Amino acid sequence: MQYSIVLLLAALSCLGQELFVDVSGDVKQPLRIVESELRKLPEGASADGKYRGVWLDEVLAKAGAEFGKATIHSYVVAEGSDGYKAVYAMSEIDPSMSGSRVLLAIDREGKQLRLVDPHDKKAARGVRRLAKLEVVALMR
Repeated sequence: MQYSIVLLLAALSCLGQELFVDVSGDVKQPLRIVESELRKLPEGASADGKYRGVWLDEVLAKAGAEFGKATIHSYVVAEGSDGYKAVYAMSEIDPSMSGSRVLLAIDREGKQLRLVDPHDKKAARGVRRLAKLEVVALMR
């Protein structure tokens, strides 16, 4: 089943379908943000220049996610089209809380979105073929 989904996504890429990511959960405005909208956000890059894209906090802000003190009790579940999931604390994503940022990278061929935390020593939380971001607030 997962193999079929990957093939479908590859086929859609070949047909010129724009990349997108769905943002849902505890946000003011759940949305689907497409590649052309992502490219209008402030650009970011990993320190080594290997990855380029936009900062995850900018994407979540577009959906109305809360930052600042509210981030202490929230997290984001990032899911790839293959079902792979990773969790990021909102305080890791909020540059005013952590001093670092998570990158939503667009690969050079424009075939997939990928989450990259430039400060992770291992890429275990790097979600390829990013499809969904769900914000979860533990306390309201």
